[in-house]
Amino acid sequence: MSEVLPKAPALHPVDSREIFKRPQQFFYCQRPTLATILEKLPELSNYFEIRQNLAQTRSHDTLAALNKTRNDNNVKNDAIEQEHVKRMRDSVQKSVLSLNSIINLIAEIEAQQKEKIREIQGDIKNVCQRKDASFQNKILLYLKYQENIKIVNYYTKYVKSHIVYVNNLVEIANIVQREHPHAEYIIHTDEIIKSIKKKPDVSYFEDRKKILARKIQNVSSEEKSLKINNMLDAVFISCEEHYNESFDFIEDDGLIDFEKAIDSTSNIYHGGLLNAIKRLIDNPKNSGEIIIELCQVFIEKFHATHQNALRYLFIIFTRYVFSRVYTMFAHQKIIVSDLLFINKLNKLRNCSPNDFPPSLKFLPSELHNVKISDFPDDHFYSSCVADILFLQFETCPVDFCYAAYKALNHLQKVAASFLHQSSEKDQEDCQLSLDELLDVTTIMLALASPVELRRMVTTFAPFVCGLRLSSQLEFAFMSLQSACDHVFSFRIKK
Repeated sequence: MSEVLPKAPALHPVDSREIFKRPQQFFYCQRPTLATILEKLPELSNYFEIRQNLAQTRSHDTLAALNKTRNDNNVKNDAIEQEHVKRMRDSVQKSVLSLNSIINLIAEIEAQQKEKIREIQGDIKNVCQRKDASFQNKILLYLKYQENIKIVNYYTKYVKSHIVYVNNLVEIANIVQREHPHAEYIIHTDEIIKSIKKKPDVSYFEDRKKILARKIQNVSSEEKSLKINNMLDAVFISCEEHYNESFDFIEDDGLIDFEKAIDSTSNIYHGGLLNAIKRLIDNPKNSGEIIIELCQVFIEKFHATHQNALRYLFIIFTRYVFSRVYTMFAHQKIIVSDLLFINKLNKLRNCSPNDFPPSLKFLPSELHNVKISDFPDDHFYSSCVADILFLQFETCPVDFCYAAYKALNHLQKVAASFLHQSSEKDQEDCQLSLDELLDVTTIMLALASPVELRRMVTTFAPFVCGLRLSSQLEFAFMSLQSACDHVFSFRIKK
């Protein structure tokens, strides 16, 4: 449905905000009278007073003086009269001079409004030069800024209209001096200033701006959807190239392009995303379902049609979400040093492989009686220790599990290559038992110490359960979790 423009404001005949619509009424064919001025500008009566009381009081004083002295000295009487008239004239002149403050205020506001016009014109120029906005959006933004100019001009015209009041108040001063020489003329400049500073009704223009804002938002949303779809095409191409079906994992995540796409979405979508992240933190065992919901909303909103869109987006969204979860929540638990775990690892470093019998056949005999802390830097498993060290810097459970799988798989291959150095076939067929894998992994943890893995494993455990990862990744996580538990349960011989 097309937008209906609001009606322009009706002009009230005595509304001081609209008097600039009637300039012709202040040109008089004959000398104006107080009655003719107030007939055309009735609201002007709010801004002045003509007090007759003072003149009357002076007349009574004069008569009393004459009765008291009983002297018909006309010269003296005229002098008193002239003195009183002079005082009234001075009073009128003082009131008229007070109007200078009004004129100065109007000039000051007019200068301010001109500066605003220049600023808006600068904004219009910038819009026209923007390369990231479509032609249609530029036109709409141009129209929106034009409405701002109309508002400024409307207010300027309203302020300048008070000059009409100033001119007529001066004319009334002339009338008072001419027709009411004994009267006191008071101009309420504070009321005029209040009227000037009370801004006129600009709802008509504001309504038009709201309509334009909605139109701009609609156009921007359409353009963003197109832009996001183009970004998603690049993301999905990258996903296809790096997707590992066996692990249901994408090693090259394409997260940079995806983050650009997410950043291009509306504030409403961002708000929904933040709420989902908070729900995930509160319900880690439902993390998989929550991320699937996010994916489905995203697919529906941006019409992602790739046949594996949900599969790919689940992995990418998991990374995106957990990068936020880590900064909002997980790091508070992980970043604190796990001193108990590190102390236990340091104690294990004083043990030798002989304390881990299932591991002996995977280690050179010359190291069987050597304390773990005294292993040479270039020992057979040094690359496996490096894998363990890197594990502690994975912030996403999916990536942590995959890194754990690669580390343990690498460890198993190194162990198999040591055990079956002469036969490649035997190396491929070799699988460490759970006890063997547990003891060798525990030795690797001791070699890598200080390494803060237990706290990460504890924090990630409920999320890994909720994400329902592939069996290989879950097994890798559980193996590492068991190794961390084994560190604590291991009894050191004295």
